[in-house]
Amino acid sequence: MRRKIILKELKDGLHLKSIKPWGGKKALKQTQARDKLKNKLIKKHPNDIKYFIRFNYKEFDYRTDIKIIKKIVLKKLKKYNVPILKQK
Repeated sequence: MRRKIILKELKDGLHLKSIKPWGGKKALKQTQARDKLKNKLIKKHPNDIKYFIRFNYKEFDYRTDIKIIKKIVLKKLKKYNVPILKQK
């Protein structure tokens, strides 16, 4: 039996703009190259990757309360019909 892979990603400013302390233009190009490769692999292997969900950095930040983050994540998982295991 093959396992279905669930991928999630927080797409933050580092994917969209050059930020000098985090490597500037070179790091941005590398990140965007990895994003392109990731997208290509996901399209190439649709039977292996069941879900791929990106969370935009504008949805929450490091100051966001963990309960709010949990609600945001659960809402998006439900939107894409990702099965959610019950927590104890």
